[in-house]
Amino acid sequence: MKSFISYDRSDQQDADAIVELLRLHYIDFFLDRRSMRGGSISQRILDEIAACKKFILLLSPAAVKSDWVKRELAAAMDRDDLKGKSILPLMVKPTPSWQSLHPDLADQQMFDLTSDRDRKLTRIIEYEYKRRRHRHTYYQVGDVKIQVLIFAGGNGETRYRDGEIICDGPSDDRQFQLPADIASNADQRLAAAKVDCDARGAKFYNSPQVRLIDYSFGGPNQSGGGSDKPMRLKLGWTQYFHTRLTNQSRSYILPDGNSIELKYGRDLENLSDSGLSNPIAANMSVVTNDGKIFVATRSEKMAWNPGDFQPAVSGDGQPEDLDANGVYDPFHTAMREAAEECTGKYPLTREQVTIFGLARTMGTQFPFVFGEIRLPVSSDELLSYPPLNPEGVRIPIDFTIEGVCAWVEQYHLDHVEGSRSGVIGTTLFSLLQSLHYEYPDRWHEVIAKLKRG
Repeated sequence: MKSFISYDRSDQQDADAIVELLRLHYIDFFLDRRSMRGGSISQRILDEIAACKKFILLLSPAAVKSDWVKRELAAAMDRDDLKGKSILPLMVKPTPSWQSLHPDLADQQMFDLTSDRDRKLTRIIEYEYKRRRHRHTYYQVGDVKIQVLIFAGGNGETRYRDGEIICDGPSDDRQFQLPADIASNADQRLAAAKVDCDARGAKFYNSPQVRLIDYSFGGPNQSGGGSDKPMRLKLGWTQYFHTRLTNQSRSYILPDGNSIELKYGRDLENLSDSGLSNPIAANMSVVTNDGKIFVATRSEKMAWNPGDFQPAVSGDGQPEDLDANGVYDPFHTAMREAAEECTGKYPLTREQVTIFGLARTMGTQFPFVFGEIRLPVSSDELLSYPPLNPEGVRIPIDFTIEGVCAWVEQYHLDHVEGSRSGVIGTTLFSLLQSLHYEYPDRWHEVIAKLKRG
């Protein structure tokens, strides 16, 4: 759902603040200063207005006098599907004459942000966009904000080794069931998704997934103090189609007018009451002994998020990741997915896998363990092992503060500036986490490098 932002240049700071709010809630936008990359400015703007789903108008005395703003608003008002419900005037400075911009502007609901700003912004996100406004702290390094909430670990020190993550389940009596109003048209929605995948030659099939129901962590350490170990995971079962219909379709509007996210998402920390599928995944960086860290791209043939970046190893828990007692093993997920996507037939061992912590994305709301795999081989030797089930391309990056920060900054800015959509947050997160654990005493340098200006 792309939103067009119409504003006067004197209100640039307000425009940037609105765009940042949209971006952090996974809402695509067009803002001329951020999104333009050459070509005819006036034609590109008209094309974007013709294609947008929401038209946000920033009201100020300068905007009322702006010929550009008047032209953009007139183009939006010419669209009957926008006028009346999808044109959002936001007053960012006192503007008594705001209705003079267009004869029909008074018919639109106006949000006066000059008073009670936070409550009105929440209303815009939750009632106009049907997204739950997050109140948790984003993962932030310098000016890089990533839509990930850390539950445990992720501090540059905590390392969960084999035996330090205790799993309860998944047991067969913990099967996720779709809520009735989501299940009512599930067949039609899945059929439409299959048509799209068939057109791209992408795989689209159902499979069981391990579901995270709840978590806890911590206990006494050997010296009598506190520890964030062990991590405890309560697990059940779901399936990929349930994930497709819930976590991956959060903005879908149900018959009662609520989105799936608003009705069933719950607070990000509240997994136990969530009505979403919530499959648990493992996201891992891969580091070689010649100072390279790997990320990857997803294949264009993937059913979801094709072509975008992902961590070098990324995948959900599956039935083959259960041990001999039927208990889930996240280290096995990491090793299995590594062989499929990155390391191929290299003889990976459990000792080479380190889990840094547990987190959840704020968009899809996928829970995941994160960490890295350290290999005693060079990047060239790793690339000589073809993945068993390759999804995309393996990309080595210099595992230095300079190398990783440059990559993170480039692709983070692509998102900030609106030139790249898609989901890249967990990729940047994985890189920065490995950097944090590699250089804990120099973390202040990383923060300084990722500050703009």
